[in-house]
Amino acid sequence: DKKPVFSVDFNKEGELVTCGADKEVRLWRIMEKAKGTQGSQGNEKGTTTAPGGAEPEVGVEYLCNLSAHSKGVNVVRFSPDGNTIVSAGDSGEVVVWRKRPGAGGSLGRDGTKAATPSKGGPDQAADPWAQDSAWKAVGTLRGQTDDVQDLAWSPDGSALVTGSVENVAIMWDATRHKHLARLDGHHHYVQGVAWDPKGEFVVTQSADRSCRVYAPKPQNAPRMPQNAPERPKTHQNAPERPRTHQ
Repeated sequence: DKKPVFSVDFNKEGELVTCGADKEVRLWRIMEKAKGTQGSQGNEKGTTTAPGGAEPEVGVEYLCNLSAHSKGVNVVRFSPDGNTIVSAGDSGEVVVWRKRPGAGGSLGRDGTKAATPSKGGPDQAADPWAQDSAWKAVGTLRGQTDDVQDLAWSPDGSALVTGSVENVAIMWDATRHKHLARLDGHHHYVQGVAWDPKGEFVVTQSADRSCRVYAPKPQNAPRMPQNAPERPKTHQNAPERPRTHQ
């Protein structure tokens, strides 16, 4: 496919996930490769040559396609433990995928089963619901209604945040797939989101030339009703000057 790739991510087991304008999420594995051997598709396409003409000792193996999106996929991220993927794209589509232990296929680095590649290679989608697929769509996050530009997991994998061209970001419960809080205040597209390594702050970056810092509610605090989530406190990077009386 000649359509652009928009996002890539790794997990700790050497698996690589990609997505793009072709509406597909693709799984790959980076693996050690014997010198002089060919790629997983039976040719040298996509490989590089080491100095002196020797073949590299690292190869890329195509695993499968994950098909659920109806439009382009803009961003994809593994969870911190590597067992869940969230992909997000145009029209607010956010899909949650989970690895199914014990599925058929070749063994990965950690000895777990990986998805069986489709015979036609990455251009021929594998059914994500097939019995031999190691990944399955387990839910969707419903709340964003326009293109999602970025997403980020909390460090402990319990929550995530998405940002969209609706000028807002949304925090989600990653287990229950429920809306937790709406992070607003921007006046243009939210194009980037990040969670700090300690899980104390979320930062959003927008085309309105500002970044906003949010302090998520502590996990041990009582939950607000889902139909009226409490909005986290925010700290703007350019606070308004206090008014003066002459």
